[in-house]
Amino acid sequence: MVDPVVEPAETDPLDERFSFCMNEKPNIDVAVRNFLAIQLAKPSAPKKAKENNIGKADNKKEPEEPLDPIGVQRVCGSILRNVNSVELLPPGEWSIKVPQGETQTGLDRIDQITEYKVLYTLSTALTRKEKKITKALGKSMLRLVWPEVREKVTTEC
Repeated sequence: MVDPVVEPAETDPLDERFSFCMNEKPNIDVAVRNFLAIQLAKPSAPKKAKENNIGKADNKKEPEEPLDPIGVQRVCGSILRNVNSVELLPPGEWSIKVPQGETQTGLDRIDQITEYKVLYTLSTALTRKEKKITKALGKSMLRLVWPEVREKVTTEC
């Protein structure tokens, strides 16, 4: 008896997007902590003036103002807190609030809605399980919520 040829099933776009979002690296928490470390590691004194082609020192660079370590920590903490506290609209309401762009193709709109549904589902599930969004999701989530988060962080800090 001959076995029928079994063709692999096509992958569901939602499953692909779920997998992509859950495995996005770095996650928001790690990215913000790396940013904090880089900002705090920057030297507060100006670098030595570099010599130009003629051998004279080029002193045009003004000294950088030292960063307030507590202030930078406050901003980073505010970003993480606000991303974790964002409540996304249900996909139907979001689709009405964020209509299709004039130059956006139908396929691009479907991809945008698919990504929103995935991020909405993941963030809702994480919140229900009392898990932090910032520890599980990456730049896709941050891009989605950044305008709202930036406004809150600016107000807080």
